[in-house]
Amino acid sequence: MLGQLLFRNRKYFLAKAIILGVLALVESAGQRILVLWVLFGNSFWDAVNQFIQKLTGDKDMTDYSKMIALVYIAIHAIAGLLIGIYASRLASRVDGWKKEYGHHFQEPGPAEDETAVPRKKRKGIMKVIFLLIWSILALALIFPNSFFLPSTDAAFILLRSIVLLGAWFFVVKPLCMIAFRKWMNKKGVKYRQDIEQIRLWLPRTRQVFLHSWRISGSQEGIARVRLFSKMLIAGIL
Repeated sequence: MLGQLLFRNRKYFLAKAIILGVLALVESAGQRILVLWVLFGNSFWDAVNQFIQKLTGDKDMTDYSKMIALVYIAIHAIAGLLIGIYASRLASRVDGWKKEYGHHFQEPGPAEDETAVPRKKRKGIMKVIFLLIWSILALALIFPNSFFLPSTDAAFILLRSIVLLGAWFFVVKPLCMIAFRKWMNKKGVKYRQDIEQIRLWLPRTRQVFLHSWRISGSQEGIARVRLFSKMLIAGIL
């Protein structure tokens, strides 16, 4: 959505590509830090600070975890800047690659038949066992004095992460899937054409990938990777 807003017109393409790259990677870094904070809580960051303090012999308590997080985000921002510059240059070359390699994908062959591999159904008893274990751990986290569990920070961090992951798999994920199915049933008719196009494009994308790799076999090493990348972009776009 951010890309659509930025590239509604092609003015200042380089600046917009840089903004998109920086924001996308900074958001990605922020999401990872947020996941760590949600799963492990402040105890994790305190443990990191204590570990580095003991490692360096620093007597003053310094917030090393915040420094690490800021450096991590800064690295992603720099990477986003470089990717934005590269993407803007790449966009100017795509038309030439289409003219040079596009004829290889004018008439793609029929999609290969894929035999569905039957998956083993999960046994209901295993779900019940996991749910029971998760319920006990959740109660132990809520009422720590009622269970004989270690009172160390490491045990609390581990218990918290297990309970939150279990909450995602046993509670949040099923509810989200139910809501998504209801939304799809209501909006399916409206977006049926778009969904059908996506469904048809998936096997074609696989064909383009395999075809590009086969043709690039005339080169070796880095030259093959570069040729494969050019053909893949030309075939997909």
